[in-house]
Amino acid sequence: MALKWIEGFEIHQGTGWLTDKYAEVSLSNVLFVTGRVQGFCIQNQGTTPCYLRTPNLGQHERWIVGMGIDPHNSPATLNLIEIRDVATGGVQLTLLMRSLNNSTYRLEVLRGSTVLSQSVALNYDTASHSTWPPIVDSFQHPYLQFQAVIDPIDGLFEVLLNGSQVLDDSGINTAALGNTNATGIGIGFCSGSLFVPFRIDDIYICDGGGSINNDYLDDCIVEGVLPTGNGEKQEWFGTNAGLPDSAHGALLDDPASGSNHDSDSTYISTLATDRTDLEVYANLSWITGNIKGIMVHTVARLEAPGSSDLELRSRSGDGVEALLEQHSVDAITYANKFRVVPNEPVGGLPWTVDGFNATQFGVRTPST
Repeated sequence: MALKWIEGFEIHQGTGWLTDKYAEVSLSNVLFVTGRVQGFCIQNQGTTPCYLRTPNLGQHERWIVGMGIDPHNSPATLNLIEIRDVATGGVQLTLLMRSLNNSTYRLEVLRGSTVLSQSVALNYDTASHSTWPPIVDSFQHPYLQFQAVIDPIDGLFEVLLNGSQVLDDSGINTAALGNTNATGIGIGFCSGSLFVPFRIDDIYICDGGGSINNDYLDDCIVEGVLPTGNGEKQEWFGTNAGLPDSAHGALLDDPASGSNHDSDSTYISTLATDRTDLEVYANLSWITGNIKGIMVHTVARLEAPGSSDLELRSRSGDGVEALLEQHSVDAITYANKFRVVPNEPVGGLPWTVDGFNATQFGVRTPST
């Protein structure tokens, strides 16, 4: 599988949501404001560095990261993208933004403290925008893509802004840790002033494996949807909070705008194995073209200490169920369980809008 992570700040807003989702976060003076194309983005307006660091996404030498950025200013140096060894916390390669003055910056690729390459001066957007500007300038509001192969001898990197190459090199040492261990990505964003914002949006992360989504995905937008009603099966019990027991979709649609999920206020639960619960989700409303993949999230916990398996499942429009991922749940506190699904689970064809809209998603306790 090549597509490893999707983030659009649509269904996960608030520091609690993001803390559950990522392995490490630092979020200071952040707001969720109008997004780059639609929906929402995350904005920092302060001088304390912010970052999001993914959990372990598996060992891969090749990584590709894309994201929209709207920099009006930045600190003297800002680690935009780090290719990391999650287990040790070490950083193999960094794409850094260096502020040159109040109106210009440049991009640099670093192995440790060694600068491998640097761009020409690029322009900040010095105009005042309360939200993401509607017109994208090729340098001031770029869609940034960073590709690297981590290798002590035969590494490479490339940086694109709106599809145009601004940095590249190959046949070099890109491994600051002296090995090829690279299992996650760190993303940084921070303003260099209390008076101007720095925004990021529409993030994807790929590795170089598989036969699909193993190269640049180019400019992408992310849309998030929540459950709206009951699917084909409701075999778990609902804690109804004033709702009928059958209204499981309404129990699981914790609002994205909240600081986190509502914990035990509304949920579904079961003590039995081989129990499936499926929900209908809202239709996509602004994505119209090719869908590169989807990311399914569920937060789950145990009612008592122990361990149990949980399946993330789907049901296609023609009624065929499929296993997306089996997770171990081993804590009495909620944890985020996810699966990136690059193609329709039944048939393996690329996702279409109609195919996604017809698909139900849910959970199952597998038979022992």
